[in-house]
Amino acid sequence: MESRLLACLLGISLFAGASGARAEGAAERAAAEAAFAEGVKLMQAGDLAAACKQFESATELSQRKAVGGILMLADCYAKQGRLASAWATYKEVIAKAQRAGQAERERTASQRVAELEPRLPKLRVGFAAGFKQVDGLSVRKNGVELPLTLMSQVVPVDPGKVTVEASAPGFEAFSAVVEVAEGELVEVEIPALAPVAATAVEPAAPEPGPPTAGLPHDQGAGPRDGGHTAPPDHTLAYVVGGVGIAGIVTSGVLGLIAKGNYDAAVEDGNCETIDGSLVCDSPGDVNSARNLGNVATYVFAGGMAVTAVGVLLYLITPGSASASVVRQTARLRPSAAVGPQGAWLGIGGAL
Repeated sequence: MESRLLACLLGISLFAGASGARAEGAAERAAAEAAFAEGVKLMQAGDLAAACKQFESATELSQRKAVGGILMLADCYAKQGRLASAWATYKEVIAKAQRAGQAERERTASQRVAELEPRLPKLRVGFAAGFKQVDGLSVRKNGVELPLTLMSQVVPVDPGKVTVEASAPGFEAFSAVVEVAEGELVEVEIPALAPVAATAVEPAAPEPGPPTAGLPHDQGAGPRDGGHTAPPDHTLAYVVGGVGIAGIVTSGVLGLIAKGNYDAAVEDGNCETIDGSLVCDSPGDVNSARNLGNVATYVFAGGMAVTAVGVLLYLITPGSASASVVRQTARLRPSAAVGPQGAWLGIGGAL
């Protein structure tokens, strides 16, 4: 009997008796009719899940104006066991059939609503005692926002598992999964949401301060955890030392040139010693050689001083093995002096 009824429905137009049907576009109307017919075939074949999807498409394409299509969708939900969905859809049919003057469909939908109501699974979601409202509170049922105005009210739901969630910024989220059976009322109470615990932040390691005089050799700067350190960078020490050595070499070259010029000026027979003093016919060449010799002396003294600075930089470069010893045992400083009587170079400090 039911199969014959479904077969007859194949010839029924989705828009039969629908108010405002002429306002529908031809393409939307054709698509809705095709989806409706396919849904009837699938329902007849027993594929309720696919049939309900086709009826849903048909009703949306018709902008939910075709009361007959909505009634078929409600019947499909009921056969699928989605009692709350069927109940709500039958209620929609009643309202639209009343406005359209379709008394038969109104009576059919009202009868099925009455049959479903005792079987409806129901859910009541409320707040536990001591719950405090917080800003941004969101309550969801199966992922769909549940208006806070419906809290503590009984709401029909489809049978099966229902997930209730509550969340708010800055608070731990609440989640509960309950099983609701046909004709059963299940209550879920949302407890007070706990504030999110502050995440402990590990303090940053303090920057190492300057070394303190008098510390034992094992308390100097450097890693204490046995970790690897970068090799010391002696680049500056090498550059400064190289400049100093170049100065020393240059002073030697200048000294040799000055000596050669002096010997040439004296050995040409232009000079003789009178009363212990050297008297030359052309004193300019001799004086020039002497001046160049003085320059060589000054360059040598400067080169020695710069070389000493390079050595000191090498010793105190951070990370070198001798750096902490030099820092902790003495404060060294190079010094040099040049005068008419010669040059002086030294390194002084306090132990």
